Amino acid sequence: MATHVETVGRVRSRRRTLVGSVLVALGAILLVGAPIWRFAVAPELIKFPTDVDQSLTYEGTLRLFVDPATATPLAEPTELTMTVERDVVADSDASGANTVVIDETITIEAEGLAPLEQRFRYVMDRSDAENVADDRAFAYDEANVIDRSGTWRLALPQDVDADETYPIYKNETADAVLAQAAADDPTGELDGLDVINLAATTEPTQVTDAYVASISTLVPLPDTLTVDGLRPVLAQAGLDLDALVAELGPALGEAELGALTAALDAEVAITYLDGVTSTDAVEQRTGAVVDVQTVQEMLVAQPDVTALAGFAELLQPFADVPAVADAMAAVAGLEATTIPVFELDYAQTPASTEDLVAEVKDQLSAIDWWSVRSPSPPPGSGSCSSSPASPCS
Repeated sequence: MATHVETVGRVRSRRRTLVGSVLVALGAILLVGAPIWRFAVAPELIKFPTDVDQSLTYEGTLRLFVDPATATPLAEPTELTMTVERDVVADSDASGANTVVIDETITIEAEGLAPLEQRFRYVMDRSDAENVADDRAFAYDEANVIDRSGTWRLALPQDVDADETYPIYKNETADAVLAQAAADDPTGELDGLDVINLAATTEPTQVTDAYVASISTLVPLPDTLTVDGLRPVLAQAGLDLDALVAELGPALGEAELGALTAALDAEVAITYLDGVTSTDAVEQRTGAVVDVQTVQEMLVAQPDVTALAGFAELLQPFADVPAVADAMAAVAGLEATTIPVFELDYAQTPASTEDLVAEVKDQLSAIDWWSVRSPSPPPGSGSCSSSPASPCS
């Protein structure tokens, strides 16, 4: 699902700590706000918490461009209401002094479709929330171990800089999305908070096999289609197979007609590509996402047109037949053809924005209180306090 930067529904927090309130956005960028103690505690003492435990709800629209039962392209897309439930829980037993292990479970429900559950595990540096290389980190399936090192995903570092670019890991494509301040509106103000409007855009990029396997439980994503199965796509490109066979049939001998039939049954490999455009309002000091402004994510299928070479070669001797000439031109134009599969389009609800703004304001007040009164870690704790409000919790 995703970089994404996505819709946050009503936040239902089961546990809150000063340095651990999770503000998550779905999609290309998933961010957990973890406030710091401004100028008061040495940076090496500020650590991401190991007791994060939150549930969040997302709402949006899923547009299907294919039949969810057969994967056949539809003449008109079907628009469905979509709900996403996300649980983000730190595994305190698996975490340590320097790293935190976080499990994420996403459950997607769209009317008329079977629910889809996705599971992820992240291992992050507690000092700056950056992902680290670790054999425990996976996406979609525990067997799909991945290396997210050098990127962020569930959290941004503190003091987000409008002049910096942040690589955000995208599970769908197993690469990084570059997020930076929006060129036309980089900073702003939201209900008294100074925010950076962080934007991310990606060109359609090939998704991983693990993502295809996961999404196939919601919408079938076949590895191949026959030339005949691509009739709707070919028709859009100007190739009417029925008209072609009807016009060409009388000119074909038995062997040639058999070859044409075989060509229509040839398997065409399908590749799936995912692209996203999104903008979030991020509170500068905490790095917390307080408003998901826009999200558009599209999954498309791309047929391997080289598989049609044999079909075009079969037609070559009959190039003077009008229908054949049109067919060959259509096949030649298929090289850049993509088939839309589904699109996500949504934004954060006003209620979610209100919740998050209020929570971040509470955190900033606590940060300011400690920045004046606690120039060193709280007393009676050595280097860190055992209190849930400790930056070392």
